[in-house]
Amino acid sequence: MRTAIDTNLLIILLRGKPADQAELVAQALIKYDGQGQLLISPIVWAELKVLISTKKLDSFLKDSRILIDWEQTAEVWSAAADAFARYLENRRRGKTIQHCTCGREINVICPDCGKMLGFPRHILPDFLVAAHALHRADLLLTADKGIPQRYFPALRIGNPLESTGD
Repeated sequence: MRTAIDTNLLIILLRGKPADQAELVAQALIKYDGQGQLLISPIVWAELKVLISTKKLDSFLKDSRILIDWEQTAEVWSAAADAFARYLENRRRGKTIQHCTCGREINVICPDCGKMLGFPRHILPDFLVAAHALHRADLLLTADKGIPQRYFPALRIGNPLESTGD
């Protein structure tokens, strides 16, 4: 089994904060390492590289037995682009926003002026991480299930921060 890991969980683990969440992430990585290969996409690697030195990142990945899956196939790029296009179209048409953690769509109207509040913006890397997991792994571990659940319904997702997580 190949388990892809999203940036958000690795940041929690690297920072060790909050401690209870870092412990849950560490336990999940141990569990899924025992079931097969842990991996990250090049996008996750790049997001982490912004936060820590290459030397520390390489050491962390080696110690955690996490492979960088450098192959971003045309299939991955196409799936990400198609899902991102659907997301942008939904943003243009919609009066709702999607909660990034659970995926629920909600109306956000100011009670004073009645205008729609600004939308949180997701960026293409969110879609690339999910598309990579869909085509190159069997499971994506992430704390933000909203985008993957809605735009990649065939993707198996686990959130080790939830008591019902995978």
